Amino acid sequence: MEGLSRWVLTRRRRRQSAMAGAESTNLRRAGETVLGVGAYLVNAGGHRAGRLARGVALLSTGLLAGAFAYAVVSVVPTFKAVPLDVHLQFRTALMHMNGIFMQALMAVSLLSSFWLAITLRGAARGYAAGAGSLALTSLLVTRFGNVPINGRIKTWSASSLPLDHAELLQRWEIYHYLRTATAIAAFLLLIVLIDRAGAVRRVGVSESHRASGPQGPVVTTV
Repeated sequence: MEGLSRWVLTRRRRRQSAMAGAESTNLRRAGETVLGVGAYLVNAGGHRAGRLARGVALLSTGLLAGAFAYAVVSVVPTFKAVPLDVHLQFRTALMHMNGIFMQALMAVSLLSSFWLAITLRGAARGYAAGAGSLALTSLLVTRFGNVPINGRIKTWSASSLPLDHAELLQRWEIYHYLRTATAIAAFLLLIVLIDRAGAVRRVGVSESHRASGPQGPVVTTV
């Protein structure tokens, strides 16, 4: 009887130990599953945020560079081609139409470029940060170069021009050429960034195909 009791007790302890081990295993697996799902969601969210930042940065910076370049090749020559009174009326109306929009576009360009830099690593982060810095330069040149001159131009009339009006108009053009150059450089940096990222992805896919071989990936079982 004593031997039977000992055997029953031993079996019970083994069963309890096995149940505790199974419960611990299940908890560990559940924890691993939760961590895996969390990591996936974080990575997926980060990937979507990166794609959104890239799209916004590329679009806003491209629009900014295009608007400034259009002014260089079309608007500024038009200023010089029309009589001075028409020039001043047109320029003043243009200030009211695009002043807020252009400065907002510059702000979106620099913020989205820096946002993109946060989502990247390595050299790509440097390209995005460089684009943001160039967009910031365009904004600063506009705010402290072109805008003060615009404020003075608004007070002019063709019949009462200040003596230094030609110098001020020329200075405005220099500031405009500078902000155009920085905006275009920012746009080009983002294009290079996206091209390099695409090249890295293509190389990764190519190496993955070569590693898998013509018969598909090799699966090793133990």
